[in-house]
Amino acid sequence: MSEIVALGPQGQFTLPTTLRRSLKLNRGGRLVVDRIGEYIVMRRAGSQYAKLNQILSQKAEEDNFTPAELDKLLTEIKREIWADEG
Repeated sequence: MSEIVALGPQGQFTLPTTLRRSLKLNRGGRLVVDRIGEYIVMRRAGSQYAKLNQILSQKAEEDNFTPAELDKLLTEIKREIWADEG
């Protein structure tokens, strides 16, 4: 699910309500923000997505992939992580 947000004068933006609700993010909630190649990746602080970030960072260094390939990779990695947790 991709959404477009606009940056304000100080680089701030609002996460769409659907994302905030699905991730149970409330006011004051904390996110970890990483740069992976030309992408910005955010995750809840303390969440189980550290493994996802590690895999994506490694992949970005090894391969040069398109946005469509990144979407496919994200889907595959999420399945792996959730299979490990389930």
